[in-house]
Amino acid sequence: MAKKKKIPKYILDSETSKEVRLSAKIPDSFDRHEPSWKFNLIDNDGPWGWSNIDTSERWDILSNKINFKENLNWAELKEKGSHNIEINKLTKKAQKRLVEIGCNDIDELFSLRISGKERIWGIRDRFALKIIWWDPEHEVCPSLKKHT
Repeated sequence: MAKKKKIPKYILDSETSKEVRLSAKIPDSFDRHEPSWKFNLIDNDGPWGWSNIDTSERWDILSNKINFKENLNWAELKEKGSHNIEINKLTKKAQKRLVEIGCNDIDELFSLRISGKERIWGIRDRFALKIIWWDPEHEVCPSLKKHT
């Protein structure tokens, strides 16, 4: 019996390029690494914009308050209260601001806990936190817990 010649149902074009995207979920193995900070997404305007604070305070936050956190890995930061927050759990004001600054194509932000109230908000991209906002009063996603 002669073998039937196979004809493909679909022909793939080798010239077609596909964009490879990482999953939104960051693997747990990345949590063993120390964080780095990126500043290309900083929002200078808006309610949590960095221009709302004077230069010396901004320097204190960026050099002193997050400097000691560089010695911790991502897992240790999470143990100390930092965590991802889904966009739909943020205040409507924060969600609107994300649209205004062109960051509305993400599913979650990372809340870096500085103190009881103070937070730095950004987008976690593997080992780096792309810093967006300074939230000294915990307004982006208020907590019902006491002292936060």
